[in-house]
Amino acid sequence: MTSFDYLHDERDGLLARILDFRLPERMRGACTAVASVTFFVLSAWTLEAYRLHDALASQAALRARLDATSAAVARTKLYYDRVARIVEIDRQVRGIVQSGDDRARQLAEIANGIPDHAWLTSISADGSDIELDGSARDLRTLGLAFRTFARARSLGPPMLVRTESQTLRGRAPLVKYAMRLRGTAP
Repeated sequence: MTSFDYLHDERDGLLARILDFRLPERMRGACTAVASVTFFVLSAWTLEAYRLHDALASQAALRARLDATSAAVARTKLYYDRVARIVEIDRQVRGIVQSGDDRARQLAEIANGIPDHAWLTSISADGSDIELDGSARDLRTLGLAFRTFARARSLGPPMLVRTESQTLRGRAPLVKYAMRLRGTAP
């Protein structure tokens, strides 16, 4: 009995054909050029694919850093805005406190500037000006108050608005006055 191994025979035949294959002399140069160009193109393509992969990895890392930095900048801007609001509120509060201090200083100078036998019936503020209404025993007492206010530090020069003589039954005559003081704006 005779047996054939088709696969084995075929393999030997294919391998033998490949090994026995010879290029004609005319085609060797062209095939070598095609093989060289193919090797060069595949090498360049492999190198460029590696560089592209590396560039994409760098881009992803830089994008992550940019996103983190952008988030940090946004948080910093939020904190900066909060600090700016707090500073503005602080300025307002300090202005209010300072204006209260200025008004307190002005009122203290007014109280200290009123001589004996002179009385205040009202004090009113109109912007930075302060208007005093009151009575004095005589014009000399009123003049003393006028000179005292002229030397005051937190008050500007006084200006006499009006005076009138006032006589009440059973009392000595009085001088009723209205005076305007230029104050510093609170």
